[in-house]
Amino acid sequence: MNIKKNLPVLFPAMVLFLLQGCAVVKQSIFLQNVDVSGPINQPPLHITEGQKKNTVTFSPNIYINSQKNYSGYISGHTNVNSMGIFQFDTVHYDDGTSGYKESVANKYPYAGQNFTWTLPDVQVGFQVDAALSNHFAVSGGFNYAEANRNKLINGNIGIGFFTEKNNSAVRFDMGLLFQNIFYNASSVVFTTITPVFGSGKSYISFFKDRNNSTATDFYGTLTYNTTGKDNLINFYFCLGYFGQTVLNYKPDNPDINKFPFSHSNVEEDTRGDIFTSFLYFAPGIYKEFEEWGRISFGVRLLKETKIQNSSGSLFAVPVVQFDMTF
Repeated sequence: MNIKKNLPVLFPAMVLFLLQGCAVVKQSIFLQNVDVSGPINQPPLHITEGQKKNTVTFSPNIYINSQKNYSGYISGHTNVNSMGIFQFDTVHYDDGTSGYKESVANKYPYAGQNFTWTLPDVQVGFQVDAALSNHFAVSGGFNYAEANRNKLINGNIGIGFFTEKNNSAVRFDMGLLFQNIFYNASSVVFTTITPVFGSGKSYISFFKDRNNSTATDFYGTLTYNTTGKDNLINFYFCLGYFGQTVLNYKPDNPDINKFPFSHSNVEEDTRGDIFTSFLYFAPGIYKEFEEWGRISFGVRLLKETKIQNSSGSLFAVPVVQFDMTF
C-alpha cells in the first residue's frame, strides 16, 4: 500500500478516529456511610507543683471511656427515596453493556445517621514534660488503645508556660495531636462520559474503602491547681479545646471506560475530611507523696461540637495519672 498516495484519504479518517477517542469523564463522589474505630486523642494533663529548671516529669496514665459508641450525620450523602434509601435502577446501553443509574425516586435529602465511631474501653499513655526554665517546658507522649481488634498508637508534642505563687499555679499548654484511626467507608460514584461525537453514557458505581488514616490537629489547654504543702489533698481543673480528624483518606479511583487516546477528567468529591472538635472541662484532685511524686484522679467532660444529629455529644472520661519528677 502506498501511504503517500493514500494520505489524502487516510488523514481525515485518522482525525475522525482521534476525535471519537476524546471525551470528558466527570466523576461525582458521595460518601454514604462510614464506620471508624479509635480513641479520642486527648491533650496531656500537666500539674505544676515545685517544677523548676532542668526537672523532668514522667507521667503514665489511664483513660476509661464511659461511652463506647458515637453516631451522627455527616454531609455528602446522596438524595434518597421516601423510605430514606438510595434507590438505583439497571440500565442497558446500545453497545450491549449494562450498568446502574440513579432512580428518579431519590427526591429527598438524607436525614438519618451515616457516621458511627467505636471507642475503646480503655487507653493507656505515657507523657514526658521537661522544664527548660522556671516558666517554660516542652512535652511529648503517646497513648495506646484497641478498638474493634485494631491496635492504635497516637501521640502529641507541645510547649507549656507556667507560674507558681501563693499556694497555686497556672499553666497554659498548646501543641499538636497525632492520631491514627481505622475506617470502613461506603461511597457512590456517578460517572458521566461525554464524547466529542456520538451519544454519552452515565452510570453509578459502588465502593468500599477499608484502611486506616493518620492526621494532625491542634490543642490548647489552661490548667489551674493548688499547691498547699499542708493540704491533705490538692485540686486542679483544666479548660481546653482540641480537634480530631476522624476520617482523612484518598478513595480508590473508580474504574472508567478506557479510551484509546486522550480524555479529560473532571472530579467533584463531596467527601471531605471528617473533623470533630471538643471543648472540655476537667476537674480533679491529686495527692503528693514525698517518696516518688503524686497521683491524680479526675474526670474529663468532653463536649463534641461538629457532628450533626448526634446520639449524645457529651462524654465523661475518668482519668488516673502518676507523676514522677526528677
